[in-house]
Amino acid sequence: MHLDFLNKEDLSILCRIRHSPVKTVYFYHDEKIYREENDRFIQMMHQFGLEWKVKKLQHWQVEPLKWGEDSLFVIPGGHTTDIHERLSPKIEEIKQYAQQGGSLFFQCGGSYWAGEREYRFNAENVVNKNSELNLWKAEL
Repeated sequence: MHLDFLNKEDLSILCRIRHSPVKTVYFYHDEKIYREENDRFIQMMHQFGLEWKVKKLQHWQVEPLKWGEDSLFVIPGGHTTDIHERLSPKIEEIKQYAQQGGSLFFQCGGSYWAGEREYRFNAENVVNKNSELNLWKAEL
């Protein structure tokens, strides 16, 4: 197995999730997110022999309350303002999915959006406020 592109954190995460009940991975794959992070995650799955179904979703296809306990929702990095604008209508569903034991994996900008404090910026302004999603305590 050739794993030169993996760092220690990637290996740690994959070792833990390799033995999880996950069968389907839903990747948020909309505009202005770092799609290469999704592709890298998928490549790691294949390197580790994980036989998970992969579904890449646009924001209107995100329906976490229809997913089973054997699913994982991945939001990669990207511009947090764009993630916020597109996924804010789904916040209550994502929270409920998490509260019901759903698995989530956020990277980079996705983590900023989902933490206790939401930090996002664009050309006009910077937002640093309590997050509506607020899934974990996080500090910038």
